[in-house]
Amino acid sequence: MQVVRERDAIAGRTGTSVESLAELGHTRAPVRRALRLRWRRIRPGVRRWAQPVLAVLLVPLALAGLAKVVCAVAAWPASAEVRVLAIIGVTAAGCGALSAVQARQRVVDLQRRNKELSALYHISRSASAGASLDAALSEAADHLMEALRLCAVAISVQCDGVGDGPIRASRGFAGDAPDLSLPLATPDRAVSVASLSADPSLPGLLQRPDQAETLVTIPVRAGDRVVGRVLAVFGKRQRVSGHSIRALRATADQIGAAVESALDHANLVHLAITDALTGLANRQQFEHLYRREVERARRYREPLSVAMLDVNGFKAINDTLGHVEGDRALAAIGRALRQVRSYDIAARYGGDEFVIVMPRTTHEAALAVVERLKAVVRNAGEEAGLQMPLTVSVGVATTDADYERLLRDADAAMYEDKRATSQCGR
Repeated sequence: MQVVRERDAIAGRTGTSVESLAELGHTRAPVRRALRLRWRRIRPGVRRWAQPVLAVLLVPLALAGLAKVVCAVAAWPASAEVRVLAIIGVTAAGCGALSAVQARQRVVDLQRRNKELSALYHISRSASAGASLDAALSEAADHLMEALRLCAVAISVQCDGVGDGPIRASRGFAGDAPDLSLPLATPDRAVSVASLSADPSLPGLLQRPDQAETLVTIPVRAGDRVVGRVLAVFGKRQRVSGHSIRALRATADQIGAAVESALDHANLVHLAITDALTGLANRQQFEHLYRREVERARRYREPLSVAMLDVNGFKAINDTLGHVEGDRALAAIGRALRQVRSYDIAARYGGDEFVIVMPRTTHEAALAVVERLKAVVRNAGEEAGLQMPLTVSVGVATTDADYERLLRDADAAMYEDKRATSQCGR
């Protein structure tokens, strides 16, 4: 009964419901744990208000007592008037000392906020200057560690929003890429503040696990979706204040802007190098990749094969069935040619002509690849429901010496195959 009365009294004093305390059990230990949890929640506010009050009350009294001791030792006349004047003087000195301490604290706060603003400025500049996403995230991690004096920080980004976000930048962990994933499934605007004991696996990944106490996770948003998390580990002597949370939120917003900028840049690059109709590399991208493969083949003295493809009867498709059907035919060929080997390069060369570059491939191997692709193209036309059979004429050229003639030789071989196909048709 005494424990129950104690519990009721504690519930009234702390504002904790009796049911919550009852769930902890009817022993003194859970009650003490509840009080400790309650104290941990209100401790920052108590400390913020108690320190100035205690300073105002205790510092002048302590100095006044010291003045009385000095008067007694020096045999000063300790009349009431002298004591009052001494107390007034010492009180004024104490107030001056307190003002100096508060001014110093304001300077420290301003310096900390200046660091945070500087960090936000540098992160924003990296995001707007077109820096790579990894460089922007690395700079954000550095500035967060310095501005908030964190024990560790990790930034995860998952641009497609599927699954867990991989760590793209981290500081304060035992390795460069900690085995840590931050789930994106929590609510979009949730800010998680928890004791380090909530994740038993995390302390083992830190460089200084004995100094860490609290971990905070903030969502990173790009537009209207969550694309990552910022995990910040605070030390035992640090207070996770509303100001710290706001600083983390502002940093997460800047990281989100950097992610959005990187996605926009990637989309623009993709549009610039990709043929919109077929999804293959366009002529400009092909020229760049072809020169690269030629230089590589020349350096290592390797064979290089090129196949030129032309759609049979494409003009008839456009003239009789319309350009919409012609576009469907080209799109079907694009889907078929995307099934080339991973190291091959397929591109739309222009109009109804396509080209495939096959590095480290002999002429016989290239012919085998082309025969397989012819069958794939026919099947792609049937699957697309085209009204006319979809076939291609192909020419293959291979060399390990005169790379500049490859395209001309492949083009000539293609037209020879086209003439042979026309004669067979007649």
